[in-house]
Amino acid sequence: MSAAQTTSGDWNPSRNAANVIRETWIKGLCSLRIASDIGRFCAIVIGLGLIFAWLGVYNTGNLPFYQRFVFWSSTMAVGAGASVFISPIVWCPRFEDVPAIFKIGIAAAIISIPVTITLMLFFSLDPWSPSRYVMQ
Repeated sequence: MSAAQTTSGDWNPSRNAANVIRETWIKGLCSLRIASDIGRFCAIVIGLGLIFAWLGVYNTGNLPFYQRFVFWSSTMAVGAGASVFISPIVWCPRFEDVPAIFKIGIAAAIISIPVTITLMLFFSLDPWSPSRYVMQ
């Protein structure tokens, strides 16, 4: 038996090559979809951070613009990132019988923990300390 021959009678090089190409193409599409999801996530966080920083929401207008942008973008990134992990757990089939209003409340309560920690970290730093700026 030569190296070109195989023991499997149903081996077809064109079919196997097509399968390899198809699998590689699907993996590439999945990685593109993941990259587009990450890009969309970053665009939303940056866009909302810019809008909130420009408007000076919650009386953060007393801070310089770059500090407002960092503050809002990082806070939103933490909140959105937490929701990416928490939402599938709260909305999984295991909790089908729980009313949606309770699921929303539970998810909001859990997501608020890392967001609150982020706010506490910002407010403990000197440039962002609320004692330096008049806030509501």
